Amino acid sequence: MENVDLKGPLTLQEIVSLTPTIEEFKDELGYLNSGIVREYGVKFGIVKTVCPLEYEPHDPQKQLMKKLQNSMPVLEQRFVRVTQPGKRTKSKLPVYNVERRQNEAYLTTALDFRRVGNDQQVCTDKLACKKYGKTKYESMSLREKYWATRDLQACAAYGADISGTLMKKEFEYWNFGSRTFPCLTRRYTSLRTPGVYSPYLYFGNWGTTFPLHIEDHDLYSVNYLHDGQAKVWYSVPESYATQVEELAKDLSKTESDICPNFLRHKTLMIHPDLFLQRGIPVYTTEQQAGEMIITFPKAYHFGFNSGFNIAEARNIATKDWIPVGLKVNKCTCPNSVSPTIDRQRLLEMAVEAYEEQLDQLQELTPEEVDYCTQLLQKRMKKRTKAKSSSDQGRHRFPFHFWAAWSWLCTLLALAISIAKTSLSRLAYDLSPTSSLLHRPSLSPFALSSMWKEVWR
Repeated sequence: MENVDLKGPLTLQEIVSLTPTIEEFKDELGYLNSGIVREYGVKFGIVKTVCPLEYEPHDPQKQLMKKLQNSMPVLEQRFVRVTQPGKRTKSKLPVYNVERRQNEAYLTTALDFRRVGNDQQVCTDKLACKKYGKTKYESMSLREKYWATRDLQACAAYGADISGTLMKKEFEYWNFGSRTFPCLTRRYTSLRTPGVYSPYLYFGNWGTTFPLHIEDHDLYSVNYLHDGQAKVWYSVPESYATQVEELAKDLSKTESDICPNFLRHKTLMIHPDLFLQRGIPVYTTEQQAGEMIITFPKAYHFGFNSGFNIAEARNIATKDWIPVGLKVNKCTCPNSVSPTIDRQRLLEMAVEAYEEQLDQLQELTPEEVDYCTQLLQKRMKKRTKAKSSSDQGRHRFPFHFWAAWSWLCTLLALAISIAKTSLSRLAYDLSPTSSLLHRPSLSPFALSSMWKEVWR
């Protein structure tokens, strides 16, 4: 980072971790909406949770690795320095375009993938020791090593955006692959866009990078690290999203001229100190295995993997996200592959979440208000019809009840009649029961009517 002054008025700060109890953690939406999670989400942009020991969503490591025997697509990431107009090469800013291309070959297993990553790391470490000196390089932190080797690592093999889950089907809470996951998108099972309606798997190696971005459609996201080395995160609070976008446009004018929402491309990696120079706060944390990261809507984040690891992530749509989703700015590039939520489906979510409180959504156009009103009327009509059917069922209940009760009383009266007749004789009468049935006794149906009157 020659000739670049990275010292600014702000400093990089660590994100505070949360350690909920299993009772607090089990209720997904309750935890997400808790005061401390909301407070930290607004302050840091992301929330780090050390999951309770009882939370074991996947099989033990040996069984976990057995599940990963299938071939998987691999991306090759390459890091290209961004040069600024009028700047000399020696004074390049620590900004990179992360180019990614699909590898033609498919690695057989996750173990083969890990071996490739280890080989790439060994090669990079050798070059770094030669450039910086072994003692100096080995004394660097993970973050320092990452930024010091971006020009040295030829490529990084990344297994990213692989549709699937490693969580056990029977697992009851924070199960990313469950169709009952508490999210407004759970109803739309016919069009389950991977990553939005269902989870993605990520296989990282040293130096593999997730560039600066916010989530597709500005959704929440949850990221769980199943196993392996740490994942390093940087985050910026949502309140500084506009400043982040302005800085990115200044650093990458060509791309921003082509696409105003070019950060949706997820290709730009900016050194955190450049944000700090602009007065934009940046927070960081190292996510270890068994920990979960929750990213908040419109909170920019980026980071890298410090070695081989396996993570799983998905998006979450909640009631408080609806206003954000209604005014999202999408990338309109012809080759854009970012998952999106159809506007009509988004309006259906709004009706489900807000119902009679739709007037709170200022983001709706008059036409959309009319459409939502029609949806709400249909919803209420369906609910009224269901309630009416239920009430009719309750009204029919006494008829079935008294029919059964009538038969019970008949049998009871018959038994009493037999008993009275038998007791009236001083000795046990072993004559055929048919004779008993013809002796005078209280009518069973009369007794049934008496019981009805009592219980009414």
